[in-house]
Amino acid sequence: MTIETIRALITSDQDEQKIEKKIVKILKANPSLASRADFFDRSIFHLLFLHKKYNVIDALLKARHWQDSALLGDHHGNTLLHYIVNRGTEEELHLINIILEQLPEIINRVNESGNTALHEAIIGQKLWAAKCLVRCAHIDRMIKNKNEQTVMDLAEDKSEFKQILLYINLSSLDLRSRFTRPGSKDNLRENFPVLTSRSHSDSSSSPKTSELLHSPLKFSESSLSELDSSDESEKIESPKEKQKEIMSDDEAERSNRFRLRGILKKLADKLKDDRKSPYCHELKELFVDECHRICLLDEALECTPEIAEIIEMTLNHLDRSVQERYTKIQNSNYNILSMFVFMLINNNLTVDAEPRSKPIIHEDYKYQAKALKTVWLLTACQSSFDAKREFDFAIIAQRALGVLPSYSYLEILVCIRRLYPDFDRAQKLVANFIVLQLLIYHVNDKVNPFPTLKMQLRFICQLNVDEHHGLGKLGEQINAYLNKATQLNMALSREPLLRNFHFLNRQINQPTFVRMNQSFDELVNNALSKTKKKRVHEVSLIASELRMLTIYLYQRVSIAEFADSNWLKTNKQTLSPHISLFTEALNKLSTYFTEKILTQPEDNIQNALQFLSEIAEAICPLDGENYPDLNSSMLLSSVFNKTPISRLKPIFEALDPIGQKVIKELDTVTSQEKHALFMREVYHNRKTALPFCGEFLTNMTFAHDGNAKTLFRAESFGCVLKKLMEVKLLINFTKVHFHTDLSIFITEYQDPGEEYLDCLSYRHQPSKAHVINLDTAASFDSLLDELKINYLSKNILPSVMLNGELHPPQQLAAKLIFFYTKQLNSPRSELLTQSFDKLQETIHEIIKINNEYYYPKKLADKLKASLFSSQLTKMEKRVKNDEEQEEEKILESKQENEKKPARKGTLRRRSLHFLESLNIIQPARKTSEPPSGDNEEQNIRVSNI
Repeated sequence: MTIETIRALITSDQDEQKIEKKIVKILKANPSLASRADFFDRSIFHLLFLHKKYNVIDALLKARHWQDSALLGDHHGNTLLHYIVNRGTEEELHLINIILEQLPEIINRVNESGNTALHEAIIGQKLWAAKCLVRCAHIDRMIKNKNEQTVMDLAEDKSEFKQILLYINLSSLDLRSRFTRPGSKDNLRENFPVLTSRSHSDSSSSPKTSELLHSPLKFSESSLSELDSSDESEKIESPKEKQKEIMSDDEAERSNRFRLRGILKKLADKLKDDRKSPYCHELKELFVDECHRICLLDEALECTPEIAEIIEMTLNHLDRSVQERYTKIQNSNYNILSMFVFMLINNNLTVDAEPRSKPIIHEDYKYQAKALKTVWLLTACQSSFDAKREFDFAIIAQRALGVLPSYSYLEILVCIRRLYPDFDRAQKLVANFIVLQLLIYHVNDKVNPFPTLKMQLRFICQLNVDEHHGLGKLGEQINAYLNKATQLNMALSREPLLRNFHFLNRQINQPTFVRMNQSFDELVNNALSKTKKKRVHEVSLIASELRMLTIYLYQRVSIAEFADSNWLKTNKQTLSPHISLFTEALNKLSTYFTEKILTQPEDNIQNALQFLSEIAEAICPLDGENYPDLNSSMLLSSVFNKTPISRLKPIFEALDPIGQKVIKELDTVTSQEKHALFMREVYHNRKTALPFCGEFLTNMTFAHDGNAKTLFRAESFGCVLKKLMEVKLLINFTKVHFHTDLSIFITEYQDPGEEYLDCLSYRHQPSKAHVINLDTAASFDSLLDELKINYLSKNILPSVMLNGELHPPQQLAAKLIFFYTKQLNSPRSELLTQSFDKLQETIHEIIKINNEYYYPKKLADKLKASLFSSQLTKMEKRVKNDEEQEEEKILESKQENEKKPARKGTLRRRSLHFLESLNIIQPARKTSEPPSGDNEEQNIRVSNI
């Protein structure tokens, strides 16, 4: 089969379904044929379009294998999208939608002239194509062609195209939506068959605990078309509004708050004394009902088991109502923002306005000059004072959000107020868009807004209708939207239902309450003492606790903590307290699980690794919207990849097949290759996915270092922080109730250090480099010093090389004694006698280490100190006997030397006498040695210990 066969099929009149099947068969045999189909470097997709085989294009694009070929350009760089725009008609509009749905990245591909498909649409006056292209969320309107022209430049004298280019894909402003690339869900199933398998994920979830742990985590999957803001709008505007102004000083309201506290106290007392009484049941119902209507006092609650029980019961009862109300508020926020944007577009937000020069800053505001200049450029839609104005709402939104780490929402509002009189009309419209957008983001970030928020917004509203500087009737319309949004978002912190839920959710996680929970460490120990089938409950509970930790920290971290790499500074605990807590928790838990595995007995190490793989499977379920926690997944991956753990290869190889596959999939999903490709795919394909916090920090650092201009940097920050806002929107009102003392445990856990973990690991799996070589030792004394410094001081035993054979660490003491005994028979044995005390000390230390560190973990048999003491005693007698004989020899030699020599002959005779005396001593030395047979027996016995 050749390319000619494919071209013949494309040009034939056969049924498109048959053509598709035949082409797929050919391409599977020779995939390269899809890329270059003719002499003009056109791909198979170019040819299919030219011959109107649209259904074949659709079918091939749905298969991931051929999508890369569809991105290729011809010999002029024109992609399939360029072809449709340049050569197609409005009848091919559906084909553009198909292509953008499957290949959104094609939207910004350029040809040899540097033109995107949108450039070509404007040049070719294809209004229908331009309308379709600008709706793609990935479109970049700022790309310049080789003539340095953006699409805005090309539309300079084309008013219809100018207005089209102002179109904003509102999903880019919607924190509820995450872009999902078509086909990527299939990609997840292909790459993670175990984590996406419901059968395996179900096995890691206890039927008794699944409802307890996961029911609070709800997610609304309503489509945008189903949302209706009319009901919420009527509720906001209705004069019969039932929700009270919580922050008022009304005496009745304060009285109700005290009364609700009184009910709480009575209920706690009743639970303690008579929990089964009808009156106790009535108090429960009364307290829950009143929490819908009356706000609790903000004072901390008394920490007792009864109060903790009441809080948990109340949170469970309020949860459903809270999720419904919270979802409704967020849907209304999106509708208000959408209508506001359309209102601005319909009121001719000019795209050809002249660039604004630097504002004149009043002397009283010089201290705020940097913030004022930033806000001026932000509202002018300029990257610098000499740059062209670009009214792109998506970019404005990103830059406004990206400015928040540096300047608070309050500071931005104050700057807008001070600059407002000098704004032109377009700046005033953009400023109001920023005010509205950041109002929603600010409340999402904090839940409880700053106290003077309403007053500051009132000042902005007054400027909008100011007789001299305002926007007239349009200003009144804008104010109506701002007032609606203000009332709506203030409800999160003022409505009794939401306020009480948020307050109680924080109270139950205060350290005093958390300390009353069961021990996290004991829970882990209990799980490690069981087999896989018997610890399903423990695994599910531990996975839930780790997930709750991620949610708990994301609920509390704020945008301000991401400013100026605060998490890297020496005072990071003050500047970025929750990021610091986040990273510390991950590092400590990684070390904790590593230590927990390595401190297991030898016969339980495999079970411990298996246990950790079960947690990994439970923490990252990819089969549905079950809150896969990439943060905890990265934590567990770090444990498996720590050197002290990863070097236990024989134990990993002994894990069951599912355990091995889970670890492999965990490594893949947390891999940093291709900019953490799979973590991004999981995040975008699972709306409840909780991202890895380290990814935010890395991306913020790159955004800061890669952009010199303030607003370009802010735009990059905004892309990163939007994901944070999406996560916070998802979990701000999620019930977080730890069932263990995990948060306290993390705070109090002491990191034992890497050296300690390495030593634990070396006991289980001795390093090949950890060898004491007795065959090549230059000095026995220095060998003992090396042994003590490098190994015994760290409570580890090395392997030992003797006579060319490697022996395990458990035989170290026996081999040292055998070697020493053997060396005593050598001609230089007198040098060894000086090392006996050191050897004796070393043997005792080896026995102690073996029996205290190796034997309890079943890494070695217990060494009997008495047996070694017997051997050492015999050796000591021999060494002392040798020393006494050596002293006699030295004394006799000294006496001989002190005698005055008379004649040469006499001196010669004395010399002969000296030699004879040595011969006399030698036999005496031999007689002090044990029989050779006994020595052999001793050597055999010692070597077999």
